[in-house]
Amino acid sequence: MTWEEVREKKLSEQQRLLCPYQIANLPSPEEVNDVTGYIDTLFTDEENRIVSLTIEQLQKEYLTRSLSARQVTLLYCRRAAVGHGLANFITEVRFEEALKEAVEQDRFLEQKNELVGPLHGIVVSLKDNINLKGFATSMGFVGLAEKVATEDSAIVKLLKRLGAIIICKTNTSSGMMYSETVNTLWGRTLNPHNRRYLNNGGSSGGEAAIGALRGSSFGIGSDIGGSVRHPAALNGIYSIKPSFGRIPTYGTASGQPGQESIKSVYGVMSYYLENVEYVLKTIIASKPHLDIDAGCLPLEYRSVELPRKLKIAILDNDGTSTATAPLVNAMTKVSSALEAAGHEVVEWPNYYLTEIKDAIYPFFGANGYRSILELIKKSGEPVDPLLSKWFPTARDMPVSELWELQRKRTALTQKYMELWNKHGLDAIITPVSPFPACLKYGVVTLPFTAIWNGLDYSGTTFPVGKCDVSKDTPYPKTEFISEVDRHVHETYAANLAKFDGAAVSLQVICRRLEDEKAMELTKYIASLI
Repeated sequence: MTWEEVREKKLSEQQRLLCPYQIANLPSPEEVNDVTGYIDTLFTDEENRIVSLTIEQLQKEYLTRSLSARQVTLLYCRRAAVGHGLANFITEVRFEEALKEAVEQDRFLEQKNELVGPLHGIVVSLKDNINLKGFATSMGFVGLAEKVATEDSAIVKLLKRLGAIIICKTNTSSGMMYSETVNTLWGRTLNPHNRRYLNNGGSSGGEAAIGALRGSSFGIGSDIGGSVRHPAALNGIYSIKPSFGRIPTYGTASGQPGQESIKSVYGVMSYYLENVEYVLKTIIASKPHLDIDAGCLPLEYRSVELPRKLKIAILDNDGTSTATAPLVNAMTKVSSALEAAGHEVVEWPNYYLTEIKDAIYPFFGANGYRSILELIKKSGEPVDPLLSKWFPTARDMPVSELWELQRKRTALTQKYMELWNKHGLDAIITPVSPFPACLKYGVVTLPFTAIWNGLDYSGTTFPVGKCDVSKDTPYPKTEFISEVDRHVHETYAANLAKFDGAAVSLQVICRRLEDEKAMELTKYIASLI
């Protein structure tokens, strides 16, 4: 078959599985641009109440028999299918299998009068690169559309053991190699807040969109340069990228397998902050280092008591670009709330950030993109220009050069630790992008997120509000720190109306393995604003 025939076969099968759960005649982006509230009009008040329940609230209703796992799973399948019709985020459909598992869990609860585990009846979605037995892991490539996983990845084994019910896998950029969720196989995932103009980030963009429309209780995405935090922020949901070793990674797929100079980290994404914390705690409490993933750390979830007076740094640029007005205003709002609560807030310089970026960016294409080039040569499929633009300069990096970059990165990690200690910081608050969300095909380089992967620091995202262009007006700027910075501010000013209504979010950055502190700080800041 040609690549076009393979794609058509794959999309037809997906539609066959989705059809019984979908609603016909959904509005186009031109008719309804922001569908984050619109989707609720398609469901009853009781159905909307159910998807407003956090994990712990939902499980209380299971125990009292107010709700059944099958009832909740069916609702989430319907909501995910409808949300997909609005934003195109599903890749693999697992509704029928999920409903059977829900029935089995209901039966167990009736017989034993207890839950099967801490994630009993909790509906989860997974980023497409997470191997799920019996389903393909395409990562947006037609050449992988029919390559079915024969074994669950480590995180899937753990989630199933804990009682989670997996309903689908979600869209990503091709090979997870750029920060915009569009590819040849599945097409573009739309930003539910602004379907007409804005991209929804990447590469875990499908997870962010399903989260924004509450099509699952939580999702699992991967982050190697911002791929959890960037789309979570652009879609206005909560997330955490922990340090490596807290959440299982083994057995998942990558567009660049073997690239471990910067290790991919798996994170939790949800509309509800309570769910992010609950899932992170549950995964860590399961001690996955014992029999799930040898790469996990034997480190328990630690209770954190925040200092009475915090010292928080505000970072408004990443050495390449500076934040636009919506992000500056969001940081001002958070800073003011912290200062009003008696905490110290300081402006933070962009020391070492350009050096860190220059040390780590070459890692991502160090094999000359050989794995991807071989795949697309075999399938004959075209590749999205966001990926193919790197091919002309791709080269297989000599080991000596790779080692030198790793040496530089290690030295910079030491220097940043010393800088942090010198100033006695508790955390840094910074954007994930200079834009609230980029225009479609307008994503810029994102050291705002990638530098923290280079340092293996903990990071969360939290929503602050939405862009209001009547207030978030471009501020006069005559000096720029780079041509990228000039492009960012000129683009925002020239397309102001297109950014209206975009989700505005920030990230909390803490030191390596301070995941619990990052969660506590995020909860605290969210309570202030």
